[in-house]
Amino acid sequence: MNTMPQSLPNEELLEILTHTQTATAVHIGEEATIRFANQAMIDIWGKDRSVIGKTLEEALPELKGQPFIGMFARVWREGLTIKGTDTPANLTIEGKLITIYFDFEYRAILDKKGKTICILHTAVDVTERFKKQNAEQQTALVQEFLAREQRLNEQLANSNEELAATNEELSAALEELRVSNEQLMQTKAGLRLLNEQLEQRVEERLKIIAELNTRLEVSAEELNKSNQELAAANEELTATVEELASSNHELHATYDQLKISQDETELAINAASLGTFDLDPRTGKFAGNQQLRDWFGLEPSDQIELHIATQVIAPEDRDKVTEAINMALDPKSGGHYSTYYTIINPIDPRPRIVQAKGKALFDDKGKATRLSGVLQDVTQQVQSAQEISEANTRMNIAIEAGSLGSTEVDLATGQMQCNEQFKKFFGRTKDQPFTYPDLFAAILPEYRERVRELVTIAKENRSVYQAQYQVCWPDGSIHWISAHGRARYDQHGKAIKMVGLISDITEAKADEQRKNDFIGMVSHELKTPLTSLNGYVQLLQRKAQSQGDNFSIQALEKANNQLKKMTGMINSFLNVSRLESGKINIEKKEFDLTLLIAELESEFNYTDHNHQLIYLPCGEILVSADRDKIGHVVSNLISNAVKYSPGGTNITITCSSNERNILVSVADQGNGISKNDQPHLFERYYRVSDQPSSISGFGIGLYLCAEIIERHNGKIWVESEPGAGSTFYFSLPIS
Repeated sequence: MNTMPQSLPNEELLEILTHTQTATAVHIGEEATIRFANQAMIDIWGKDRSVIGKTLEEALPELKGQPFIGMFARVWREGLTIKGTDTPANLTIEGKLITIYFDFEYRAILDKKGKTICILHTAVDVTERFKKQNAEQQTALVQEFLAREQRLNEQLANSNEELAATNEELSAALEELRVSNEQLMQTKAGLRLLNEQLEQRVEERLKIIAELNTRLEVSAEELNKSNQELAAANEELTATVEELASSNHELHATYDQLKISQDETELAINAASLGTFDLDPRTGKFAGNQQLRDWFGLEPSDQIELHIATQVIAPEDRDKVTEAINMALDPKSGGHYSTYYTIINPIDPRPRIVQAKGKALFDDKGKATRLSGVLQDVTQQVQSAQEISEANTRMNIAIEAGSLGSTEVDLATGQMQCNEQFKKFFGRTKDQPFTYPDLFAAILPEYRERVRELVTIAKENRSVYQAQYQVCWPDGSIHWISAHGRARYDQHGKAIKMVGLISDITEAKADEQRKNDFIGMVSHELKTPLTSLNGYVQLLQRKAQSQGDNFSIQALEKANNQLKKMTGMINSFLNVSRLESGKINIEKKEFDLTLLIAELESEFNYTDHNHQLIYLPCGEILVSADRDKIGHVVSNLISNAVKYSPGGTNITITCSSNERNILVSVADQGNGISKNDQPHLFERYYRVSDQPSSISGFGIGLYLCAEIIERHNGKIWVESEPGAGSTFYFSLPIS
């Protein structure tokens, strides 16, 4: 019986999207919080997976001031789809702000009520296509400019021809005017003669004078007509000259614009440090700019033999380059030329990796006439990608070799990513889902708050988070985990992720427990004979005192001191065993810390006469703590000050308080502690290497002090300079 297939869960749908080659991301909210992004999208952004869970502006702060964040907000509010083609975006890739061109789509995914639930973001990097189209457009523009220049030249030639014809017509008109002027002069001479005859024959030649006057009027009309024709010719000549001047001006403007365009193109190429080439397939020679000649180590000749230039290409790349050129010169390929290869210049033998791109032009018969393009130095990009890949490989090998579990937690969303070994340490298989809440649910209740507190401290102090805790597997078994982690921060200093490693230390803890049990048993068994021995020594002391045996009194006093030291060491071992077995309980009650320190001062002044103990009290300080345990800490710090400082020096105890904490310090005037030893002072069994061998101890006292203070939610530390003494501090939360 056929059944309808169940719909895929959201996480599985997102998992499917990770396999698509198209850069894809899913955003939520008006601020475009990145819910999902496949690797193709991460690569386009030039980021890593730490961007998941961030808003678009937080993940890609360089987008601020660009239109994309506003587009996302509009798509979310209005539930529409926005698409773009060849759209430029300025992105920070490997620390550099570069312009990349995309075809993109922001599509609002709506629920049944028409409300936006997410935005599906797809993008395709079309930078190369855009640059190619731009180069083609530039080439077409240059060709258009050349064609226009040709047309203008032809128009100028035609105008020159028309001007020459006009000049010839003007010359003819001037010749006619000259003849007319000569005729006029002759007419005037005749007129003078007629006037003279008229004066002589006024009365006789009236008819002749009238006839001559008539002829004179006709000549004047002809002269006026000739003058009008001459003026018209002059106007036509002036218009022709103005038209020629306008054509010359337009030609100069076109030439200037073409020169500016060529200068801008050359400036852009130089600014981008690009090499340019122009190959003539018919001669096998090509020309290139200075950048290309420098890369290939070529002389500054006009044209270069192609087979000479290819000699500096790495041998393993030569056939590939030749094949790419031949393919570009084939009309079936569309004339596109694109390849990568390595240049080994004999002048500068450092390998240089270049990316070559170009376009071939063909005549009407489909024969290639030229192949032009550019070279870009991509050595650094290729080497950086290789270094990153190698570093990731080494890190993964180290994690796998060390059987370590790795995790990354988004602190804003609580989303956690982890490897298979991480799940294994919590009793899960690699296919089982395991979330951040699941992790804390697996931690035993008595450790949860402490783990959260350590994570918070690490985030606030920008320090490494370290913790050991027990977890319960699904089968009910209990296991020990050792965890180390560190927070990652955004550009504002806000912790956004917590990354870390864990290991299973169950066996190590079991060995440690067996060791502690053994130490506890041996220490307990040693206390019984020591108690008896101490009693015998006291009896012998009384007998020696009654008999006045001074030698025995002194010897028994030394024996009694050694018994006290041994008893103290055994008690320390027992305390360590109880502490690490969880058998030391902190019984808090309110008491006056100032009074406790005063009691300890009195005891030390009574037993130690070689040092001056100075206590600077600060009035009543009430604290809620285990009085005996805090007394042990202060006593141990004073004992160490006595032990490690010369006789006759001062030991100063101070205390102070503010609204939140109480601070106690013990300062001595000893030899001081080196910077290398200070970070390890509070580790178990650690002893400073440059101290006299006569000073006894097992490196337990400060370890116990640190554990006691930590169980009171306090802090303990040291400040010291070699030769200037040491000051030990501890602080406790105030009641």
